[in-house]
Amino acid sequence: MATCAPLHIHHDNQELHVQVLADRITVEWVDTRGRHWGPVNALAADIRDQALRRDERNETWRIDVCEMAGPGRVRMAVGDASRGIRIGLWLELAGGARRTNRNL
Repeated sequence: MATCAPLHIHHDNQELHVQVLADRITVEWVDTRGRHWGPVNALAADIRDQALRRDERNETWRIDVCEMAGPGRVRMAVGDASRGIRIGLWLELAGGARRTNRNL
């Protein structure tokens, strides 16, 4: 997936900005007082390589989907073909709280 325009969620004077870059998705939150938090990677994972007995941190992904999934929700699907990993992630800004739901 190529870089695309940012996605914006607004709720109760808060904002969530989701930006798709070439190999990562970043998130920035603007709270009710107008303070900016981020941008940070939406997903980073520590991956255990059993054969080498070590952990590797992965912050770059093949981005398959990043789209609005209803009011106040963003749906993301990313993967790493070389490791056989696929991850679905939903991000929602609701009622003043940030919640995530991960399906591995």
